[in-house]
Amino acid sequence: MRSFILIPLILCYSGFCMLSFRAKEGSIPGQQEIVGVIPKEFPIEIIVTQTASYCGGVKPRAEFIKQLETPRPLEGKKIFVKQGDKNTFNAKVIIEAVSDSAGKIQFMLPSGKYFIVEEKKKDRGYYDTLLEKYLTPTTEFSAIDTSCLKAWYELPDLIFEIKSDESNNLKLNFHRKCSYNEIPCIQFRGHLPQ
Repeated sequence: MRSFILIPLILCYSGFCMLSFRAKEGSIPGQQEIVGVIPKEFPIEIIVTQTASYCGGVKPRAEFIKQLETPRPLEGKKIFVKQGDKNTFNAKVIIEAVSDSAGKIQFMLPSGKYFIVEEKKKDRGYYDTLLEKYLTPTTEFSAIDTSCLKAWYELPDLIFEIKSDESNNLKLNFHRKCSYNEIPCIQFRGHLPQ
């Protein structure tokens, strides 16, 4: 009785790899060849930075404002990668990553179009919380604009397309707003910091 051994062969072309198992002596009779396509993955590097708003108090010097407006590496920022170019409620997270002390994130992806959102847009949890909490106006906040909120949720923080292993270095800046205007699609009616 003869047996066969499956020898894997991998051939790559234009971003896709063909995986072919060819039967040799030592394998199961009748299983001559199994062929499948595995997408080739490319390295991605993202530098995550942060800028900030001035949030009131004594008017600062111009140098301080410039410091706030200068992007700086953001450590410990969670990002979520999804496929496509619109953050629908059904869009699934395919990669979750956290920036290091230099604001750097690295991972691998096959060619295609992708987008990144921060934690507030990874699913509809925060979206539903805002709808429930700000559906009616208060003394400090207007009622939330629901069509504006849906548009805010659907807008990615960054859209990118991978075509090859060249120039897949991306920059992503998050702007930190003040506590009184960080909630999307509502108007603050309270007292501003003096």
